[in-house]
Amino acid sequence: MTEETKKRYVFVISRCISSISASITLLTLRCILYVYFPPETSNYYLYATVIISNDISFYALQGSYIGMAVLLYIGVIKSVYFSNSLTLRKIYILAVSNWILAAVISFPSGAFQTATYIPGPIQCGSQHCSPVVGLINFLIVSFYFLLTVLILSFVFICLSFHIYQSKKLGSYTSSQTLHHARIRLGWTLFAIIIISLAEGIPAAFILGLKADSVLNTCNNFYQADRLVTVTIFTSIDSIVWSMVLILDPLASIFFDIKILEKVKRHVNRSKVYYARFLNSMSSNENSQ
Repeated sequence: MTEETKKRYVFVISRCISSISASITLLTLRCILYVYFPPETSNYYLYATVIISNDISFYALQGSYIGMAVLLYIGVIKSVYFSNSLTLRKIYILAVSNWILAAVISFPSGAFQTATYIPGPIQCGSQHCSPVVGLINFLIVSFYFLLTVLILSFVFICLSFHIYQSKKLGSYTSSQTLHHARIRLGWTLFAIIIISLAEGIPAAFILGLKADSVLNTCNNFYQADRLVTVTIFTSIDSIVWSMVLILDPLASIFFDIKILEKVKRHVNRSKVYYARFLNSMSSNENSQ
């Protein structure tokens, strides 16, 4: 693999790692919520570890999307700078910095999020602290989503214009390669917009709810209607996240020519090995 190819796939690997870790932490969090209900029966540090890990995965995933889009923009529009000045070491530093920034944001945010559910070393009451924590978390997540959507939209528009220019100049090979890159970027942009809506709508609705201990402990049947809309939206949010985390790696495979070729090669090789295995099994049975 050449250095040019490595530079293009650093953030792809970061995206895969963050997607896998996000899936694992989401599943783990759901299992903990199922086992320890109500949350007050759980351990603060257990909840905090899972929530912080989930936040790190989320912010690193957003940063990986941004990094992939920026590298695509530089590789297409500023190809000379990408080849000569942007070294692989610089891209590694950017990828590691993305994870460090995600951790810096997630540790205090996750610690206070956990404190709104479970008593621990940090006290966060439902009347004053919890609404502030919810608002700050909502603003940070909204900023990340907005930044990601804006950067991806900008790169998508620039890429579309560049494809149009390539077709006018008669560069068919270049326009076809960029066309696949634009499809992959378009899928990413679509997924981010859907996730941001699924994440933002229930979060905004929860912010509008009046915080009280009765709602938090859910021990008043006659106020349960206040939770119905929240439950519906959060369920939709979980479903959307699950679908995107499943479809995202598949889309990365089908919309990337090089990755698709490697996958086909591995599948064909696996077929050959499997056929040899079946032949050896049948020959052993015949010999017996």
